[in-house]
Amino acid sequence: HRTMASSSLKSAADKLVIAYLLAHGVIALLIDVQSIVPDLAPSLWPLYEAAGLRGVVRFWVREHGDFLVATNPLWFKSFIYCELFYQVPTCFVLAWAWSRSMESARIPAIVYAVHVLTSMAPIMMELCAAMVARGSPAQDVPPPTVVCLLTYGVWIALPVVLLMRALVSQPLFATEGHIASRAKHA
Repeated sequence: HRTMASSSLKSAADKLVIAYLLAHGVIALLIDVQSIVPDLAPSLWPLYEAAGLRGVVRFWVREHGDFLVATNPLWFKSFIYCELFYQVPTCFVLAWAWSRSMESARIPAIVYAVHVLTSMAPIMMELCAAMVARGSPAQDVPPPTVVCLLTYGVWIALPVVLLMRALVSQPLFATEGHIASRAKHA
C-alpha cells in the first residue's frame, strides 16, 4: 500500500511540476521580460502595450508594491536575462521531458531548480526587507504586499518540489514493472 500511495503522490507532484514549468515559461515571456524589452528589443514594446500586458504589470506594481519590477535595478535585470535565456527554454524542455517520464531529465531538473532558488534569494530578501520596513525604495510604489511575497513564493515552493523529486526518487520515473516488483518485495 505504501508503494501505491507513494506512486500517487509522485504522479500528483509530476502533474504539478509540468503545470508549473509551462506556467513559468509563459509568464516569463509575457510578463517578466517586460523588465528588459526596452533594452533588448524596443520594437516589441508596442506589442506588449497593444496586448494589454504592460497594463497588467502596472496594476501589479500599483496594487502589490513590487518595486523591483517598477525600478528594474541592474542586478534584477540580470536575473531576467538569465530567466529569458536559460530558465524559459529549460522550462519547456523539462515540461516535455517530464511529461514523457524521461530519466535524463534528472540533472537538468536539479540545475534548473537550484538556479531558480538561487535567483529568488536576493529577490525575496529585498521584498521582505521593504515589507518589514513598511516602505518602498521606489517613489509612488507602496511597500510589497503579502500577495506579492506569496506570488514570488511559488518560485521557491515549486522548484523545491522539483528538486526534491529529482534528488530523492530512484528511479526518477518508475515503470509499471518497477512498481509491481517493488510491491512484491514490500
